[in-house]
Amino acid sequence: MGRSRGAQGGGSARRLGALGRRRPCGPRRGVLRGGGIDRSGRGGREDHPGLARRSRRRRGRSPRSGGPRIRGPRSTGSKGGIAVTDARPLVRAVAICGPTASGKARLGRMVAERLGQPILVCDSVKVYRGLDIGSAKPSAEVRARVRHELLDLVDPDQDFSAGDYAREAWRHLERGACLFVGGTGFYLRQVALAPTTIPGADVPPSDPRRAAFEQTWREREAAEPGAAHRALAALDPETAASIDPRNVVRVLRALWLVRAAGEPISALRRRDPPRERLRLLTVVLDPGVEAVDRAIEARVHRMRAAGFLEEVEKLHGAGYHRQHKAMNSLGYRQLLDVVEGRRSVDDAFADVVVRTRQYARRQRAYLRTQLPGEQIHIASPQAFPWRRVEAFLRRGVP
Repeated sequence: MGRSRGAQGGGSARRLGALGRRRPCGPRRGVLRGGGIDRSGRGGREDHPGLARRSRRRRGRSPRSGGPRIRGPRSTGSKGGIAVTDARPLVRAVAICGPTASGKARLGRMVAERLGQPILVCDSVKVYRGLDIGSAKPSAEVRARVRHELLDLVDPDQDFSAGDYAREAWRHLERGACLFVGGTGFYLRQVALAPTTIPGADVPPSDPRRAAFEQTWREREAAEPGAAHRALAALDPETAASIDPRNVVRVLRALWLVRAAGEPISALRRRDPPRERLRLLTVVLDPGVEAVDRAIEARVHRMRAAGFLEEVEKLHGAGYHRQHKAMNSLGYRQLLDVVEGRRSVDDAFADVVVRTRQYARRQRAYLRTQLPGEQIHIASPQAFPWRRVEAFLRRGVP
């Protein structure tokens, strides 16, 4: 697998082992290749929402009846503030998403095998080497059967952003059809939308100016929880409303961008809204709150038995501590408290269960409101919409 630009060299790579070589996404597959126009050279109905609406009226169907609604590119001012795309056809891709422990990884492997596509893992923790058990990375046996890309891209002390993920993902998409599988909706959104140009967005967290800025706010946050989000709300209420106050990483990034831009991020986005650059069909697997809550508890117990604590001890011994973003990931920060003698093992794992259930609820809200394109929600793998997915991909064949 390849590395992002921020992942070149460094002694930390030797601590956790070398990477294998990147393999391309495979040959372009005719019926599965993205493209956005039909064989006649005209845009399909999904590419022309007006035609789709007229067709539904002729058939006597309401746009909201007869199954999932097909959404074309959204105009500025609609949900998510996404601008209308130009007339050029877009690459098409399918994504399988859902809250953590919903079973999306297993479903993704089944779909990837049937479609003959490699999986682009969409997970903000699985990009780090050595964070294996706590991120539920696929085993070597699974990866030998189904190609998984965008795993183990950087070491735990290296910067990696949603923008880095988007660049890596597009390197694969440009080579052929791929299937996104994961629960980090923010990463998927960055792939699907060309972002607004914001001054300071390319400054990494390791930059001395940004590092000092964030450290000051982390100290204030430790003394007064919620201080950073309240400050953001005073400067940019619209952006603050879209970020969970408990997600300190995103809050501090937004505060940094407001300071660097000298004005609210929301104002910049209204002038230069993100533009759709990928025709996305997202299948959201969610068996329901109670089922996912039970699955989360069972998964955490399996992680504990598999040596999650020992994994964190190894990372800590290799020099990765809580000042590194990766080690503040859910589960890892709780077990760092155990390693550093701040709490008991049982208390830490109980907290992991609670926090993971809260995270699953936030994932549901984000996936429902923030992704462009069409969405199909299913409660079980057996309900996977094969015909809809295959028809969506065929419409992209030039």
